[in-house]
Amino acid sequence: MRPALPVLLAFCAVALTGCATAPAPCLSFGDQHRIYRAEASGVYDASARAAVFKKIGCEIPDPQARVSRLEGRPELVASDSIPQIYSWFGNSQDAAAWAASYAARHRSAEVSRALAQAFERNERPTATALYAMALNQGSVESAHDLAFAYLHGWDGQAKSPWAAYYWYHHGAMRGIPESLKACVALEETLYAATPAYVTPCKTIAAGGLK
Repeated sequence: MRPALPVLLAFCAVALTGCATAPAPCLSFGDQHRIYRAEASGVYDASARAAVFKKIGCEIPDPQARVSRLEGRPELVASDSIPQIYSWFGNSQDAAAWAASYAARHRSAEVSRALAQAFERNERPTATALYAMALNQGSVESAHDLAFAYLHGWDGQAKSPWAAYYWYHHGAMRGIPESLKACVALEETLYAATPAYVTPCKTIAAGGLK
């Protein structure tokens, strides 16, 4: 005996409502696989970091507690994950203060430089300080970044071409092509009054000081 049409309609309505209101799983199968693969290999690419941040967001309601979960996990902190951290703090100033403290504690040039790159847009004084920190922690490439920051006054002070020149020269001496090119260009301006002076970066560019 077939059920009456109203009964079927009622069953369908309940089923559809239940499906519509059922909570979606925190992580998709793909997210879970990315996390598992990253945990197994120790290599966290952008997609794996995004999945971990999603997992933290699902499991922990308090923003500060979410940030605490990052302690001891430098592999999760990179330029592509900072926007998520921004959203947890609510503003870039608080995020910048955390980043500076985090970088100082972990003493990782890679982490410090990644954080600096992330703060270039919204918190340039913090980015400058983080590039200096990364340089002190062994990131030779950060000499070029620090020079650019001083050249454009990112540290909140007046633009400082001589400070920029110092760090471009530092990078040039360590084989960074972009630093050498920028250093030679600055020498054209800084030593314009003494064109006969043999400047260091032009000497390097000419094949000297090897």
